[in-house]
Amino acid sequence: MTLARRIAREKRRVVLPIAVALAANVVIFAAAVLPLSRNVDHAADRAARAADSLAQARARHQAAQAVVSGRARADEDLQKFYREVLPADWTAARRITYVRLVQLAQQHGLRQARTGAEPQADRESALTRLQMTMQLTGDYPSIRQFIYDVESAPEFVVLENVALAQGQDANAPLMLTVEVSTYYWTKRDGE
Repeated sequence: MTLARRIAREKRRVVLPIAVALAANVVIFAAAVLPLSRNVDHAADRAARAADSLAQARARHQAAQAVVSGRARADEDLQKFYREVLPADWTAARRITYVRLVQLAQQHGLRQARTGAEPQADRESALTRLQMTMQLTGDYPSIRQFIYDVESAPEFVVLENVALAQGQDANAPLMLTVEVSTYYWTKRDGE
Protein backbone atom coordinates (compact mmCIF):
# COMPACT_ATOMS: atom_id res chain seq x y z
CA MET A 1 0.00 0.00 0.00
CA THR A 2 1.19 3.38 -0.79
CA LEU A 3 1.68 6.10 1.69
CA ALA A 4 -1.06 8.32 0.20
CA ARG A 5 -3.68 5.56 0.45
CA ARG A 6 -2.72 4.76 3.94
CA ILE A 7 -2.98 8.42 5.00
CA ALA A 8 -6.35 8.75 3.18
CA ARG A 9 -7.73 5.66 4.96
CA GLU A 10 -6.46 6.58 8.40
CA LYS A 11 -7.29 10.27 8.21
CA ARG A 12 -10.52 9.95 6.26
CA ARG A 13 -12.35 12.37 8.53
CA VAL A 14 -9.85 15.12 7.76
CA VAL A 15 -8.98 14.26 4.14
CA LEU A 16 -12.59 13.90 2.93
CA PRO A 17 -13.69 17.44 3.86
CA ILE A 18 -10.44 18.81 2.40
CA ALA A 19 -11.01 16.86 -0.84
CA VAL A 20 -14.63 18.06 -1.03
CA ALA A 21 -13.52 21.65 -0.40
CA LEU A 22 -10.80 21.32 -3.04
CA ALA A 23 -13.30 19.92 -5.57
CA ALA A 24 -15.73 22.72 -4.72
CA ASN A 25 -12.94 25.28 -5.28
CA VAL A 26 -12.14 23.75 -8.68
CA VAL A 27 -15.83 23.79 -9.67
CA ILE A 28 -16.26 27.40 -8.47
CA PHE A 29 -13.05 28.41 -10.24
CA ALA A 30 -14.19 26.78 -13.49
CA ALA A 31 -17.77 28.03 -13.25
CA ALA A 32 -17.30 31.56 -11.91
CA VAL A 33 -13.73 32.81 -11.75
CA LEU A 34 -12.60 31.85 -15.29
CA PRO A 35 -15.59 33.55 -17.01
CA LEU A 36 -15.19 36.61 -14.79
CA SER A 37 -11.47 36.83 -15.55
CA ARG A 38 -12.28 36.62 -19.26
CA ASN A 39 -14.86 39.38 -18.79
CA VAL A 40 -12.23 41.45 -17.01
CA ASP A 41 -9.78 40.86 -19.88
CA HIS A 42 -12.45 41.88 -22.42
CA ALA A 43 -13.33 44.92 -20.33
CA ALA A 44 -9.66 45.89 -20.20
CA ASP A 45 -9.43 45.55 -23.98
CA ARG A 46 -12.58 47.64 -24.43
CA ALA A 47 -11.19 50.25 -22.04
CA ALA A 48 -7.92 50.39 -24.01
CA ARG A 49 -9.84 50.76 -27.29
CA ALA A 50 -12.02 53.45 -25.73
CA ALA A 51 -8.91 55.29 -24.50
CA ASP A 52 -7.44 55.11 -28.03
CA SER A 53 -10.70 56.37 -29.52
CA LEU A 54 -10.79 59.19 -26.97
CA ALA A 55 -7.20 60.16 -27.79
CA GLN A 56 -8.00 60.15 -31.52
CA ALA A 57 -11.15 62.20 -30.93
CA ARG A 58 -9.21 64.73 -28.87
CA ALA A 59 -6.56 64.96 -31.59
CA ARG A 60 -9.25 65.51 -34.25
CA HIS A 61 -10.91 68.10 -32.01
CA GLN A 62 -7.62 69.97 -31.55
CA ALA A 63 -6.99 69.84 -35.31
CA ALA A 64 -10.48 71.19 -35.97
CA GLN A 65 -9.94 73.96 -33.43
CA ALA A 66 -6.64 74.82 -35.11
CA VAL A 67 -8.39 75.01 -38.48
CA VAL A 68 -11.12 77.21 -37.05
CA SER A 69 -8.68 79.53 -35.31
CA GLY A 70 -6.43 79.56 -38.39
CA ARG A 71 -9.38 80.44 -40.59
CA ALA A 72 -10.48 83.16 -38.17
CA ARG A 73 -6.94 84.54 -38.13
CA ALA A 74 -6.79 84.40 -41.94
CA ASP A 75 -10.15 86.20 -42.16
CA GLU A 76 -8.88 88.88 -39.76
CA ASP A 77 -5.67 89.26 -41.77
CA LEU A 78 -7.63 89.48 -45.00
CA GLN A 79 -9.96 92.12 -43.57
CA LYS A 80 -6.93 94.04 -42.29
CA PHE A 81 -5.39 93.81 -45.77
CA TYR A 82 -8.61 95.13 -47.32
CA ARG A 83 -8.87 98.00 -44.80
CA GLU A 84 -5.25 99.03 -44.44
CA VAL A 85 -3.41 98.03 -47.62
CA LEU A 86 -5.85 98.26 -50.51
CA PRO A 87 -7.02 101.69 -51.62
CA ALA A 88 -10.46 102.55 -50.26
CA ASP A 89 -11.97 103.75 -53.54
CA TRP A 90 -11.32 104.76 -57.15
CA THR A 91 -9.81 108.10 -56.16
CA ALA A 92 -7.29 106.50 -53.81
CA ALA A 93 -6.48 103.82 -56.40
CA ARG A 94 -5.89 106.47 -59.07
CA ARG A 95 -3.71 108.42 -56.65
CA ILE A 96 -1.38 105.47 -55.97
CA THR A 97 -1.18 104.45 -59.63
CA TYR A 98 -1.30 107.52 -61.82
CA VAL A 99 -0.23 110.31 -59.46
CA ARG A 100 2.45 108.30 -57.67
CA LEU A 101 3.93 106.86 -60.86
CA VAL A 102 4.04 110.27 -62.55
CA GLN A 103 5.84 111.67 -59.49
CA LEU A 104 8.34 108.78 -59.54
CA ALA A 105 8.94 109.24 -63.26
CA GLN A 106 9.61 112.96 -62.81
CA GLN A 107 11.84 112.26 -59.81
CA HIS A 108 14.02 109.97 -61.95
CA GLY A 109 14.12 112.29 -64.96
CA LEU A 110 11.92 110.12 -67.17
CA ARG A 111 9.66 111.75 -69.75
CA GLN A 112 6.11 110.59 -70.01
CA ALA A 113 5.07 109.67 -73.54
CA ARG A 114 1.60 108.23 -72.97
CA THR A 115 -0.62 107.07 -70.11
CA GLY A 116 -3.92 105.24 -69.94
CA ALA A 117 -5.94 103.82 -67.07
CA GLU A 118 -9.13 101.82 -66.93
CA PRO A 119 -11.09 100.15 -64.14
CA GLN A 120 -12.13 96.54 -64.65
CA ALA A 121 -14.97 95.40 -62.40
CA ASP A 122 -15.55 91.72 -61.70
CA ARG A 123 -19.19 90.82 -61.00
CA GLU A 124 -18.17 87.94 -58.73
CA SER A 125 -15.87 90.06 -56.59
CA ALA A 126 -16.24 93.10 -54.38
CA LEU A 127 -12.96 94.38 -55.80
CA THR A 128 -12.34 96.39 -58.93
CA ARG A 129 -9.02 96.30 -60.70
CA LEU A 130 -7.55 99.58 -61.88
CA GLN A 131 -5.02 98.88 -64.60
CA MET A 132 -2.72 101.58 -65.92
CA THR A 133 -0.35 101.55 -68.86
CA MET A 134 2.43 104.12 -68.94
CA GLN A 135 5.09 104.79 -71.56
CA LEU A 136 8.23 106.59 -70.42
CA THR A 137 11.51 107.49 -72.07
CA GLY A 138 14.89 107.94 -70.45
CA ASP A 139 18.25 106.35 -69.76
CA TYR A 140 18.77 102.85 -68.36
CA PRO A 141 19.87 103.76 -64.79
CA SER A 142 16.84 106.04 -64.37
CA ILE A 143 14.48 103.38 -65.70
CA ARG A 144 16.03 100.75 -63.46
CA GLN A 145 15.68 102.95 -60.36
CA PHE A 146 12.08 103.82 -61.34
CA ILE A 147 11.16 100.11 -61.55
CA TYR A 148 12.86 99.43 -58.22
CA ASP A 149 10.94 102.28 -56.55
CA VAL A 150 7.62 101.04 -57.97
CA GLU A 151 8.29 97.50 -56.72
CA SER A 152 9.40 98.60 -53.26
CA ALA A 153 6.70 101.23 -52.72
CA PRO A 154 4.51 100.76 -49.65
CA GLU A 155 1.35 101.15 -51.73
CA PHE A 156 -0.28 98.02 -53.12
CA VAL A 157 0.68 98.19 -56.79
CA VAL A 158 1.25 95.10 -58.93
CA LEU A 159 3.81 95.51 -61.68
CA GLU A 160 2.26 93.26 -64.33
CA ASN A 161 4.26 93.89 -67.47
CA VAL A 162 7.49 95.69 -68.29
CA ALA A 163 8.71 96.18 -71.83
CA LEU A 164 11.93 97.97 -72.67
CA ALA A 165 12.76 99.06 -76.21
CA GLN A 166 15.43 101.16 -77.81
CA GLY A 167 14.82 103.54 -80.70
CA GLN A 168 16.38 103.03 -84.11
CA ASP A 169 18.98 105.71 -83.52
CA ALA A 170 21.91 104.61 -81.32
CA ASN A 171 21.59 107.79 -79.22
CA ALA A 172 17.82 107.52 -78.85
CA PRO A 173 16.55 107.16 -75.28
CA LEU A 174 15.13 103.87 -74.08
CA MET A 175 11.35 103.50 -74.11
CA LEU A 176 9.75 101.79 -71.13
CA THR A 177 6.19 100.51 -71.29
CA VAL A 178 4.94 99.47 -67.87
CA GLU A 179 1.56 98.03 -66.90
CA VAL A 180 0.57 98.33 -63.25
CA SER A 181 -2.60 97.40 -61.40
CA THR A 182 -4.13 97.92 -58.04
CA TYR A 183 -7.45 96.87 -56.58
CA TYR A 184 -10.04 98.78 -54.63
CA TRP A 185 -13.43 98.13 -53.07
CA THR A 186 -16.49 98.75 -55.20
CA LYS A 187 -18.95 97.26 -52.73
CA ARG A 188 -18.63 96.31 -49.11
CA ASP A 189 -20.47 93.80 -46.93
CA GLY A 190 -24.00 95.00 -46.39
CA GLU A 191 -23.90 97.42 -49.32
